Amino acid sequence: MTHSGAPTKLLLVAVILLLAYGSLYPGNFQTGRATPSQAVTILLHSWPDQISPGVFVDMVLNLFIYLPLGLLGWATTARRSTAFRLIAVVLLGACLSSSMEFLQVYLPTRTPSLLDILTNTLGTSIGVGLGWLFTNWLRFPWPDITVPIRRSHGATLLLLLWIAAQWAPLIPGIGLYRLHHKLLQLFSIDWSRFPWEMMSAVASWTAVQLLLDTIVPGNRSWPIALPISVFAGRFLIAHQNPTAGDLAGLLLAVLVYHTLLRTFPFRLGFAAAFTLLTLLTTGLTPFQFSPTAGPFRWTPFGISLEMGNWELAGVVLLAKAFRYGAAVWLLNQCKLRLLTAAVSVALFLGAVEWMQIYLPGRSAEITDPLLCLIMALLLWTLELTPRYTDSLASAKARSK
Repeated sequence: MTHSGAPTKLLLVAVILLLAYGSLYPGNFQTGRATPSQAVTILLHSWPDQISPGVFVDMVLNLFIYLPLGLLGWATTARRSTAFRLIAVVLLGACLSSSMEFLQVYLPTRTPSLLDILTNTLGTSIGVGLGWLFTNWLRFPWPDITVPIRRSHGATLLLLLWIAAQWAPLIPGIGLYRLHHKLLQLFSIDWSRFPWEMMSAVASWTAVQLLLDTIVPGNRSWPIALPISVFAGRFLIAHQNPTAGDLAGLLLAVLVYHTLLRTFPFRLGFAAAFTLLTLLTTGLTPFQFSPTAGPFRWTPFGISLEMGNWELAGVVLLAKAFRYGAAVWLLNQCKLRLLTAAVSVALFLGAVEWMQIYLPGRSAEITDPLLCLIMALLLWTLELTPRYTDSLASAKARSK
C-alpha cells in the first residue's frame, strides 16, 4: 500500500468521522453530569470488574473498527520514516479513542471504559502492522475507481444517498436475538403495504442499477453484488428493519434489469416513467379520498422537525432525496435539460402533495418539491465540476 494521495487521506478522514459518530451516538449530551476533572476520574476508574461474554464481544468489535484507522494511517504517512509512522498512527488511535471515551461520560446512554481505549489502540496497532506487512501487496486501484467517479459526480452522489438511507443511522445492532427479530419481521408480510413497498423498491433499485452502469460501465459484478450487500448490511444496522416488500423489490429489480433492461434501448425512459409512477402511487395510497380538504403546510421540513425522532426523520429525508434526485437525473439522461427536468419533477410532486389534502391521515407540505429543487441544484453544481477541472487542466497545458 504505497499510495498516499488525496483518496487515501479522504478515506482516513471519513473513517475518523465515522468512528466519532459511532462513539458519540445518539449525541444527547448532558454537560451537567460531571466537571472535566470528575469526568477524568470516572474514566480512570472505568475498568470492568470482569470480562463477561458481552464485554468480550465489545473487545473484538473495538479491535476491528479501529483496524482501518491504523491501515489507512500507515498508507497516508508513506513518505515518513517507519518509526514516525508507527508512533504517530498508534498515537492517533489512542488519542481519538481516549477523547471519545471521555466525552461518553456526558452521554447518559453510553458507558466509558478504559478497556475500550486499550482495545481500540490495539486495533489501530494491528492495522499498522498489516499495513507494514503487506506494503508491497496491497495497492488501492485508485485510478480505476476515481476516474469514473470524477466523470459521474451526480450519479455517485445519488448512489451514496441511497446507501446512506439504507444504512442510517449507521450504528451496528448485532446479536442473535436482534437478527431473529428482524428475520421474523422480514417474513411477516403486511399485504396491505407489500405491493407499494415492492414497487418502491423496484423503482429505487432499478435507478441504482443505472447509476452503477454510469459509474462503472460494462461492469457486471457491481450491479449485482452492491445491492445484495447493501440489503444484507441492513440486518446489522440498528433500527433498520427490512421488509418482504423490500426483498421482493430488490430481487425483481436485479432480475429484470439483467435479463431485459440492460440491453433495452429505452431503459432510461422506462426507469424515469416508472419512478414517477411510483412517486404518484406511493404518495396517494391508500386512495381513500375525502370530500373535505385538509391543510397544506408551507413550512419547509415542518413535519420532519415535528416528528421528534431525528433518526426516522433522517432516513425518510435521505430516501426522498434519493428518489427525487434520481427522477431528475433519469429525465436529464433522457436528453431533457436539467432545469426542465427539475421543474417538471417539482411540479409533479407539488401536484401529488396538493392531492394529499384530500387524503385523511396524510400531511401535505411544500417540503417534497423544495427537496427536489435542492437535489437538482446539487446535481447541476456537480455537473459543472468536471468541466471546470478539464478547462483548468487545458489552461495549464497551454501555458506550458
